[in-house]
Amino acid sequence: MKIAVITTIDDIWGGSEELWYQTALAALAEGHSVHVSMKFTGSVAPKLQELIEKGLVLHRRRGYIKKGTSAGNRILKKAWHLLLNTISNPYKPLYKTQPDIVIFNSSLFQAGEDNYFHRLQQAYHKPYVVINQVVAEFNRPFGNMPSQMMRDGFLKAAKAFFVSRRNFETIQRHLALSLPNGEVITNPVNLADTSLIPYPSMDGVIRLGVLGNLQINHKGQDIIIAVLSREEWKNRNWQLNIYGRGPDEEYLKTLCEQRGIADRVSFCGHVSGIREVWKENHALLMCSIMEGLPLAVVEAMLCGRPVITTDVGGNREIIDDGVNGFIAEGPTEFSLNRALQRAWDRKDDWAHMGALSHETAKKFYVPDIGQRLLEKIKSLH
Repeated sequence: MKIAVITTIDDIWGGSEELWYQTALAALAEGHSVHVSMKFTGSVAPKLQELIEKGLVLHRRRGYIKKGTSAGNRILKKAWHLLLNTISNPYKPLYKTQPDIVIFNSSLFQAGEDNYFHRLQQAYHKPYVVINQVVAEFNRPFGNMPSQMMRDGFLKAAKAFFVSRRNFETIQRHLALSLPNGEVITNPVNLADTSLIPYPSMDGVIRLGVLGNLQINHKGQDIIIAVLSREEWKNRNWQLNIYGRGPDEEYLKTLCEQRGIADRVSFCGHVSGIREVWKENHALLMCSIMEGLPLAVVEAMLCGRPVITTDVGGNREIIDDGVNGFIAEGPTEFSLNRALQRAWDRKDDWAHMGALSHETAKKFYVPDIGQRLLEKIKSLH
């Protein structure tokens, strides 16, 4: 069987790639052929290199624009890519390999909006599935014409997978459409060891871990900084450890300086050893604007840490407010401050709540999800 994957990530790698990566590993181990079309950033992520060494064929796609590119140059590069894509469909090399099935791994509504993808679908008539990794909840980011295109795109899919029940419901609301081909599926985690990590001592300083891409219109780290710079938090003993990279890193550092809390915020960069993070930190703090179901949440809970986060995506599907974590009603300074205050008042309970988190996440976590998705895909061929 020949499986083709189109991934829309605009970076070298991310949490959205883990599910197709695990599925590709399982497919290659069974002797199937796997081809992947991916924007080429100039570098190859270690996990992608691992797949290539096992036989995966990579189709480097144009379209990546380096982070930090000036607005003028960004416009010119986008126009140039648009012209080239109009002349030559960016997915054509992938489709010319005659795949048996195509996996479109996306965020938001890219699968429905992508004309290049749908033109080739009409020409080659290949069955396809869509994996939806994240959905905007608080706005409908398209008008009526794109909506019809998206309806057709989703309904024609052999399967539309969603990483949380909330995402599935939100897309159906945005499209005013029931999706009989929709199904909720779990993302994998980046943990070989899912055992409970002993809770770190609260030695007078509460260490809050923030994990994720440093992109505020997705992860809302600026709201966290705004909350912790309020007067009521300045006299409390906390340390904020921010892990990850992204386009808004310099802005967030500047915001910490401007708010007078730079000495209490550490930017720790990208980390590959998640368990090392949770040996040091007492709780995960997130203020996401939109989500699927964040790997950071599931991983923190598996390691035995309570989570303080917003009511977006699948967070409420795994977090029981006041039992194994705390949920802010929405991604606003007022709501996050109130949730963080509730959590702070019960910080002596965090170790027990973390243990409950671990038990909840163990029931939720599916260790062989890549193999399971492969079996679903094979059944559609």
